[in-house]
Amino acid sequence: MRLHSALCITMKKLITLYFAFFSAITTAQEMKCEGLKEISAPNPTYPLPEQVREYLPGTSYMHIFVEGYVVVEFTVEKSGHINDLKVVESENKPNRDKAKISFDWFLEKSVVPVVSKWQFEPLVQPCTHRQKSSYFLSPNE
Repeated sequence: MRLHSALCITMKKLITLYFAFFSAITTAQEMKCEGLKEISAPNPTYPLPEQVREYLPGTSYMHIFVEGYVVVEFTVEKSGHINDLKVVESENKPNRDKAKISFDWFLEKSVVPVVSKWQFEPLVQPCTHRQKSSYFLSPNE
């Protein structure tokens, strides 16, 4: 039982280290909302193992490195809440040849749930906004 606990702790540390190698950048792509001010808009992180289990058959989460970007478009309502969220463009590119596994919607698994919870200060008029989240493997520093 002690060995199992030690292995679990070691795996958690490895996953934390794994995330440290990935950088995520979220930028406004086509700002159509003048004066848009965030109340709560955390950056999406790299997908967690539990979000991407279907991509793992026959491999380990630690062996999957997917780089790319996700562009989402959404309406910011007068209340400041998000509505009509959709992915308008994305690229999910594994940096290892995993031809047997499709990585479609890999990065979207973390972007869509986070962005759907964003909130902005109330607006006079609803507006449409685009946001781009990019993920790339950072070199060792």
